[in-house]
Amino acid sequence: MDNAKLKSLARKRLQGKYSVVVLSLLLFMVFGGCCSFISNEIDAPWTSSLLMFIIDSLLVMGFVGIILNISRGKKVSLDDLFAKTELFGKYIVTTFLLGIVGFIITLLGTLAFKSLIMVSLYHAEINLFLAIFLIVFGLFLTIAIIMVGIYLAITFSQTYFILYDEPKLGILKVIEKSFDMMADYVLEYFVLALSFIGWAILGIFTFGILYFWLVPYMLVTFAIFYDKIKAVYEGTTGNLEEKDETKVAISKTKTVAAKTSVKKATTKTPVKKATTTKKTTTKKPATKTADKSTTKKTTTAKKTK
Repeated sequence: MDNAKLKSLARKRLQGKYSVVVLSLLLFMVFGGCCSFISNEIDAPWTSSLLMFIIDSLLVMGFVGIILNISRGKKVSLDDLFAKTELFGKYIVTTFLLGIVGFIITLLGTLAFKSLIMVSLYHAEINLFLAIFLIVFGLFLTIAIIMVGIYLAITFSQTYFILYDEPKLGILKVIEKSFDMMADYVLEYFVLALSFIGWAILGIFTFGILYFWLVPYMLVTFAIFYDKIKAVYEGTTGNLEEKDETKVAISKTKTVAAKTSVKKATTKTPVKKATTTKKTTTKKPATKTADKSTTKKTTTAKKTK
């Protein structure tokens, strides 16, 4: 899969639609500020996170729909942000399940890293070879847990796209489908995500202003990636520009074939007429000669008599 083509198509699809995505992100920021203000007013800091989570759960699937519609070349508006509030419950349960998986991976990685630090600090009190073994083992275990966490994060990355496209599908089925779809594309997705690191680092030096351009760009690129692997998974045609090009090529070939068939039909019909006329003209003198021969025979017969 060509990442450069995915990115160029994302930039093309985002033309004239950046404002909708940016305004949606600004609305999330405004809602977050309002939640913080309310929590400070009632002197309950924990309510800020709770209120923000509820608002996100109501609107995030609408935001996913905006990204998907942009990636598919469809029209979008800010009203689409409030279009999928009925997926509120499914989004919460899905996020909870994915959060449990992430918590387990994070916990295992933290324990492995802390055990590595403890062994390295107190290696003088134990056998040197045992200390080296434990340090090496703890290092490899930490790296392995991190790699497993990255792998699971990538395989579950299509969950919300699938949930938007197939809202009637069960939550476990949605997660399972994301895992199956990404089975052969983990490395490609990882490389695609790494290609944005330079822009992400540069955004730090712009005080975050660059992220208003980068975040829509990244999300639409990932949405096009989703459509591509979904097309392969379901055995349909993809959502890249090749789809439009192939359609144009097929229509052109069809029109050319239709024109050639019309030309062949027009050329064939006069030939048939000519052959029929020739046949009829050749047959008529044959009948005349036959009549003449019969009349001659009759006259000769009469004379002999």
